[in-house]
Amino acid sequence: MDYSLELWSYRVSCMDLEEPEEEVEMDTGLPSQLPVLDLKPSGEEEKQTVDLGVEFAVVDTPRDRQAELLKEKKNLLLNVVCCSLVNKSSAPDQNAWDNTDSVWTRLRNMAKEITLADPEFILKVAVYTRQELNIRITANFLLALAAHLPESKPHLRRYFSAAVQLPSDWLEVTRIYSTCFSSSLPSCLKKALVDKFKQFSEYQLAKYNTRKHCCKHSKKKRKVE
Repeated sequence: MDYSLELWSYRVSCMDLEEPEEEVEMDTGLPSQLPVLDLKPSGEEEKQTVDLGVEFAVVDTPRDRQAELLKEKKNLLLNVVCCSLVNKSSAPDQNAWDNTDSVWTRLRNMAKEITLADPEFILKVAVYTRQELNIRITANFLLALAAHLPESKPHLRRYFSAAVQLPSDWLEVTRIYSTCFSSSLPSCLKKALVDKFKQFSEYQLAKYNTRKHCCKHSKKKRKVE
C-alpha cells in the first residue's frame, strides 16, 4: 500500500511540472484582393520597342514598277485587239496600212515593247483572238508579226497550229508577212506552215484550192464565148 501511494504521488507531481503546449494556428487563407501590377513600359522601354508598321513596310522596288508597267501595256494591247473588229483602218496587206494612226501600227509598236519582257504574249493573244474573239485578220497579223520579231520567233511553231484553223488563214498569214515585213519568209514561219499543212483534211484543201477555182472560172468563160 505504501508503494502504490508513493507511485501515485510521483505521477501527480510530474503532471504539475508539464506546461501545456500552445497551439499554433496556420493562416492558410488567401487575401481577398490580389495586388495589381503595373505592366506598362517606361519611357525608355517604349523607345526600344519596334514599330512593325514602319520597320517592315512594303518597299516599292524598280522590278515591281516594271511589272506594273508591263501589265498596263498588255491590257492596252488587248483593248486594241478587241477594238480592231470595228476599226476602219486599211487591211494589213493593203496600201496605207502602216499609217501612224492605224491599228496595225499601234499593235506593232506595242508588241515590240512587250516581247522584250514576254516573248510569248502576242502569240497567246493571237490564239485567243482567233478562237474566242473570232477576229481572223487580227490573229493572222499577230502571227506574221511574231514571225518577224526576233524575241518571239523561237515560240512561233508552238502556237501557230492553234491559231490557224482554216487554209484561208494559212494563206493570209503568208500574204500579210510578204506585204508588211519581208518578201522572203523566215525559217520558223516555213516550218510552222508545213506543220499546219499536214493537219488539214483533203476536203479543206479542196475547198480552198485557188487553182481549182481559177480553172472552173476559165472554163465557164470559154463556154460563154
